[in-house]
Amino acid sequence: MFFKNNSKRSFWIKILHNELSTLDVLVTRRPDLYANFKKYTLCLEEEENRLHLFSCSKLTNIIEEIWKTTMEYFKKEILLLYQDHNKKEDKDFQSQNLLKEINNTLDYLKLTIFNTYNSLLNFTLGLFNKDLTKKIITFLPKNCTSTTKIRDLLTRTSNHFRNLFRSKVWNFRCESINEADHTRGLTKKIKKNKPPINTNLNKLTNSNNTKSTNDNTSNKKENNIKPIKFIESEIYDWIKYDRKWLNTP
Repeated sequence: MFFKNNSKRSFWIKILHNELSTLDVLVTRRPDLYANFKKYTLCLEEEENRLHLFSCSKLTNIIEEIWKTTMEYFKKEILLLYQDHNKKEDKDFQSQNLLKEINNTLDYLKLTIFNTYNSLLNFTLGLFNKDLTKKIITFLPKNCTSTTKIRDLLTRTSNHFRNLFRSKVWNFRCESINEADHTRGLTKKIKKNKPPINTNLNKLTNSNNTKSTNDNTSNKKENNIKPIKFIESEIYDWIKYDRKWLNTP
């Protein structure tokens, strides 16, 4: 259970900081293996990045299914909040009016969150607009719940959606990438090996370093060279007064 929760948390952190091993990230890490392999394997239309996981046409049905399951969870939790608030089960607890208001809330959520792919990504990350909580409360019966409880419910709903997204979209995507890598002959050993060193870049760097070192040495030598007039004066004193000019500072 600990490792399962740790894996879910790791996924959340990686998708939050855009560190999932999507192809755009892999190209940066291993250009020698993925420079010519950038398109998402399911659609082969666009380059794969974090946002494409939410916008790909081949994943639309899966994401819709995930959303439907998530909203069933949300609806169930709203009903529990309503029941807890009223202490005893209200006679109108399952009334058509209440269910209609909850369905209106679900419609508003989908309209808002699916408005753009970025808003769907933000919902997956657990990032909400403050107005979203206030708006949801207006759809529900008066005194049904509080702002804090709704905000907490949205967070749990986001976690529910993200966990389903990880299992049904991301894991499925990883399997397809592994199959593609296997077809191209990319074994785990090859992918774990360090990328080849760019010898041309190293030569250029070493050349620049050598040039810089030579310049510094030359500057030091130039700084130690005394002016000609000073040397002439020293030689004159040496001849006339037998003064050792080479030992002068």
